[in-house]
Amino acid sequence: MALAVLGLVAASSIYTLFSTNRYTATQRVVSSAKALCQERIDQALTDSLTTSNTSALFGGAWPLPAAETLTSTETVPLYVTEENTNIALISGTRKTWVTAFTPVASNPAFVFARVRVRVEFWDHGRGLGNRKSTEAGAQPLFYEMTTLRSPD
Repeated sequence: MALAVLGLVAASSIYTLFSTNRYTATQRVVSSAKALCQERIDQALTDSLTTSNTSALFGGAWPLPAAETLTSTETVPLYVTEENTNIALISGTRKTWVTAFTPVASNPAFVFARVRVRVEFWDHGRGLGNRKSTEAGAQPLFYEMTTLRSPD
Protein backbone atom coordinates (compact mmCIF):
# COMPACT_ATOMS: atom_id res chain seq x y z
CA MET A 1 0.00 0.00 0.00
CA ALA A 2 2.81 2.41 0.91
CA LEU A 3 4.50 1.69 -2.41
CA ALA A 4 1.30 2.60 -4.29
CA VAL A 5 1.03 5.90 -2.40
CA LEU A 6 4.70 6.64 -3.07
CA GLY A 7 4.21 5.86 -6.78
CA LEU A 8 1.18 8.17 -6.93
CA VAL A 9 3.10 11.02 -5.28
CA ALA A 10 6.05 10.52 -7.65
CA ALA A 11 3.81 10.43 -10.74
CA SER A 12 1.92 13.57 -9.74
CA SER A 13 5.18 15.38 -8.92
CA ILE A 14 6.61 14.55 -12.36
CA TYR A 15 3.38 15.65 -14.05
CA THR A 16 3.50 18.94 -12.13
CA LEU A 17 7.10 19.54 -13.18
CA PHE A 18 6.30 18.94 -16.86
CA SER A 19 3.21 21.15 -16.70
CA THR A 20 5.17 23.95 -15.05
CA ASN A 21 7.92 23.68 -17.65
CA ARG A 22 5.40 23.90 -20.51
CA TYR A 23 3.68 26.92 -18.91
CA THR A 24 7.04 28.66 -18.45
CA ALA A 25 7.99 28.01 -22.09
CA THR A 26 4.66 29.45 -23.27
CA GLN A 27 5.13 32.56 -21.14
CA ARG A 28 8.62 33.02 -22.60
CA VAL A 29 7.12 33.09 -26.11
CA VAL A 30 4.33 35.46 -25.00
CA SER A 31 6.99 37.75 -23.53
CA SER A 32 8.81 37.78 -26.89
CA ALA A 33 5.54 38.56 -28.69
CA LYS A 34 4.97 41.46 -26.30
CA ALA A 35 8.46 42.83 -26.96
CA LEU A 36 7.91 42.65 -30.73
CA CYS A 37 4.59 44.49 -30.40
CA GLN A 38 6.23 47.15 -28.26
CA GLU A 39 9.04 47.53 -30.79
CA ARG A 40 6.52 48.28 -33.55
CA ILE A 41 4.54 50.65 -31.30
CA ASP A 42 7.78 52.53 -30.55
CA GLN A 43 8.45 52.75 -34.28
CA ALA A 44 4.94 54.13 -34.86
CA LEU A 45 5.57 56.81 -32.25
CA THR A 46 8.89 57.90 -33.76
CA ASP A 47 8.42 57.53 -37.56
CA SER A 48 7.54 60.57 -39.62
CA LEU A 49 3.83 61.35 -39.95
CA THR A 50 3.09 64.54 -41.88
CA THR A 51 0.91 65.35 -44.87
CA SER A 52 4.03 65.54 -47.03
CA ASN A 53 6.08 62.72 -45.47
CA THR A 54 4.18 59.65 -44.30
CA SER A 55 6.22 56.61 -43.25
CA ALA A 56 5.56 53.24 -44.92
CA LEU A 57 4.41 52.01 -41.52
CA PHE A 58 1.36 54.28 -41.89
CA GLY A 59 0.71 53.22 -45.48
CA GLY A 60 3.10 55.71 -47.08
CA ALA A 61 0.44 58.16 -48.25
CA TRP A 62 -1.70 60.94 -46.84
CA PRO A 63 -4.61 60.98 -46.07
CA LEU A 64 -4.60 57.95 -43.84
CA PRO A 65 -7.17 55.27 -44.67
CA ALA A 66 -10.58 55.71 -43.03
CA ALA A 67 -11.02 51.94 -42.72
CA GLU A 68 -8.56 49.79 -40.81
CA THR A 69 -5.87 48.83 -43.34
CA LEU A 70 -3.16 46.19 -43.05
CA THR A 71 0.13 48.02 -43.76
CA SER A 72 2.70 45.40 -42.76
CA THR A 73 3.00 41.62 -42.37
CA GLU A 74 6.25 39.92 -41.48
CA THR A 75 7.54 36.67 -40.02
CA VAL A 76 9.40 37.25 -36.76
CA PRO A 77 11.45 34.93 -34.52
CA LEU A 78 9.95 34.43 -31.06
CA TYR A 79 12.34 31.86 -29.65
CA VAL A 80 15.84 31.19 -30.97
CA THR A 81 18.54 28.67 -30.11
CA GLU A 82 21.32 29.73 -27.75
CA GLU A 83 23.98 28.46 -30.16
CA ASN A 84 22.70 30.26 -33.26
CA THR A 85 20.36 33.22 -32.91
CA ASN A 86 19.58 33.01 -36.64
CA ILE A 87 17.64 29.78 -36.15
CA ALA A 88 14.12 30.36 -34.82
CA LEU A 89 12.59 27.45 -32.94
CA ILE A 90 9.27 29.30 -32.76
CA SER A 91 8.27 31.95 -35.28
CA GLY A 92 5.26 34.20 -35.42
CA THR A 93 3.61 36.69 -37.72
CA ARG A 94 3.62 40.39 -36.85
CA LYS A 95 0.86 42.40 -38.48
CA THR A 96 0.31 46.15 -38.35
CA TRP A 97 -2.95 47.93 -39.13
CA VAL A 98 -3.50 51.69 -39.44
CA THR A 99 -6.74 53.67 -39.31
CA ALA A 100 -7.44 57.38 -39.47
CA PHE A 101 -9.10 58.37 -36.22
CA THR A 102 -10.99 61.67 -36.13
CA PRO A 103 -11.97 62.39 -32.51
CA VAL A 104 -13.89 65.57 -33.39
CA ALA A 105 -16.45 65.05 -36.15
CA SER A 106 -16.80 68.78 -36.79
CA ASN A 107 -13.06 69.09 -37.55
CA PRO A 108 -12.02 66.44 -40.14
CA ALA A 109 -8.55 68.01 -40.44
CA PHE A 110 -7.85 66.92 -36.84
CA VAL A 111 -6.73 63.33 -37.51
CA PHE A 112 -4.87 60.80 -35.43
CA ALA A 113 -3.36 57.55 -36.64
CA ARG A 114 -4.63 54.53 -34.76
CA VAL A 115 -1.99 51.80 -34.97
CA ARG A 116 -2.78 48.21 -34.00
CA VAL A 117 0.01 45.61 -33.82
CA ARG A 118 -0.58 41.90 -33.38
CA VAL A 119 1.89 39.02 -33.12
CA GLU A 120 0.29 35.62 -33.79
CA PHE A 121 1.97 32.27 -33.08
CA TRP A 122 1.36 28.58 -32.47
CA ASP A 123 2.86 27.07 -29.33
CA HIS A 124 3.77 23.40 -29.69
CA GLY A 125 1.29 23.25 -32.57
CA ARG A 126 -1.55 24.55 -30.42
CA GLY A 127 -3.44 27.83 -30.33
CA LEU A 128 -6.43 29.39 -28.58
CA GLY A 129 -8.45 26.95 -26.51
CA ASN A 130 -5.51 24.51 -26.73
CA ARG A 131 -6.75 23.46 -30.18
CA LYS A 132 -4.31 21.89 -32.61
CA SER A 133 -3.33 24.02 -35.58
CA THR A 134 -4.65 21.28 -37.89
CA GLU A 135 -8.17 21.35 -36.40
CA ALA A 136 -10.91 23.16 -38.28
CA GLY A 137 -11.49 26.65 -36.91
CA ALA A 138 -8.28 26.65 -34.83
CA GLN A 139 -6.85 30.12 -34.15
CA PRO A 140 -3.29 31.00 -33.12
CA LEU A 141 -2.28 32.50 -29.82
CA PHE A 142 -1.56 36.22 -30.04
CA TYR A 143 -0.44 39.36 -28.27
CA GLU A 144 -1.83 42.72 -29.37
CA MET A 145 -1.20 46.42 -28.65
CA THR A 146 -2.81 49.61 -29.90
CA THR A 147 -1.72 53.26 -29.79
CA LEU A 148 -2.76 56.64 -31.16
CA ARG A 149 -0.34 58.94 -32.93
CA SER A 150 -0.86 62.56 -33.89
CA PRO A 151 0.78 64.04 -36.99
CA ASP A 152 4.09 65.88 -36.52
